[in-house]
Amino acid sequence: MTQPESKAEPEEVPVAKALDRRRMRRAPRYGRFILVGILLGALASLVLSGMPGSSGLSRNDLFWLIFLGLGFFGGLLGAAVALLVDRVSLSSREHRIGRPAAGSQRNEEES
Repeated sequence: MTQPESKAEPEEVPVAKALDRRRMRRAPRYGRFILVGILLGALASLVLSGMPGSSGLSRNDLFWLIFLGLGFFGGLLGAAVALLVDRVSLSSREHRIGRPAAGSQRNEEES
């Protein structure tokens, strides 16, 4: 007769030991970069609208008009900085590990 197969239970390993820090990706939080860009645009708008000028607009109207432009471009600049930080972190990760960290290669390994 055959002996019953014993089911081998997986060995419990603490997460800290199982986690390979070299493979962990630290991507920037894009929303925070964009928000900082918008806030810098608001700060610049506040400074520019407080300067003496000869426009027929009130300071409040002038602030919102300048903020619409500078806030938009500040958000775009924040997104561009986040993309740049992400690219630099990916290239340094590739350099540290010694192989590309592209998502397409991960899919090829899984199949």
